[in-house]
Amino acid sequence: MHRCVVTLTTIVLISVSGLSQNYEYGSPAELKGVTRIYVDTGTELKTHNDIVSHIQKELPAIIITDRAEDAEVVLVYGSSASTKYIGSQSTTTVDSSGNTAHTDSMPQYRRIVRGDGLVLKPGKEGRARLLMEFGDARGNIFERKPSTNFAREFVKAYKKANGEEKK
Repeated sequence: MHRCVVTLTTIVLISVSGLSQNYEYGSPAELKGVTRIYVDTGTELKTHNDIVSHIQKELPAIIITDRAEDAEVVLVYGSSASTKYIGSQSTTTVDSSGNTAHTDSMPQYRRIVRGDGLVLKPGKEGRARLLMEFGDARGNIFERKPSTNFAREFVKAYKKANGEEKK
């Protein structure tokens, strides 16, 4: 279902920008020379701001546009969350006389956040060129958010395409 979020957003974005629903496959190398991007996260404003902030910090020369029509490349990102059962935990207690008591098992759950993103470039004859696809999940608080990883992957690809990658 999480892929549907990005796909639906992409279709809406492409329809709004006047592009047909035909796709061509490109590569991240096509990010060479790009100076204007648009970031679409739907109604996820905090996620939008996080992605934009990371990109602006790493690529200060990039201009973030307010409209997809004004950009050379469009980043589309969506996320979803689900809860996963990971097992049960029971508690054993020992009272002062040495008797052992078991309590009922308590189910344990983990919240999984899934993020998916695309990097698109308008192509010839109204076709969108798919330059990058991204997918990631976060299963605990010690992992980076998928949106942060999406921004990092875009920055990495952009720097490589423009000869700025670390040696």
